[in-house]
Amino acid sequence: MLSLADAIHEDAVLVDPDAEDKWALIRLLCARLAEAGEIPKGSTDRVLSAVLAREESMSTGMEMGIALPHASVPSLDRLAVALAVIPDGMDFPAMDGMPTRIVILLAIPHNDRILHVRTMAHASRLLHDEDTRQALLDSVRPGQVLAALHEAEARLQQVT
Repeated sequence: MLSLADAIHEDAVLVDPDAEDKWALIRLLCARLAEAGEIPKGSTDRVLSAVLAREESMSTGMEMGIALPHASVPSLDRLAVALAVIPDGMDFPAMDGMPTRIVILLAIPHNDRILHVRTMAHASRLLHDEDTRQALLDSVRPGQVLAALHEAEARLQQVT
């Protein structure tokens, strides 16, 4: 089973990041992926460009304070995931007009469309749960965010 918690390096988790808007947040998350070694050296600009282009075409702000900026990137050979928890919210134009408080950035290998669909669906399903969202928002350190995700995935696995 796909595990987002296992796919996220602790250094790619931001709690209350210092970003003035969604564009700065996407840049920050991509930089964290590079710093954590989650994307190949030399691919940072390609990942950032792909995610920004996708976001420019249509906002990835969803409902319930969630945004899933994502892109399919040719230079990747594995999934790279970063996460930000924004307690006060950020404008990430969402379908329900509410501020975005949880952002999961997904950089997915271009040649793996099944992984793309499965990852997006899994992230959406996890974050649809109010208890999971609240546990993430209550987290004050990256380790707590990952622990909350692990717990949510364990609950989800029991249900399926």
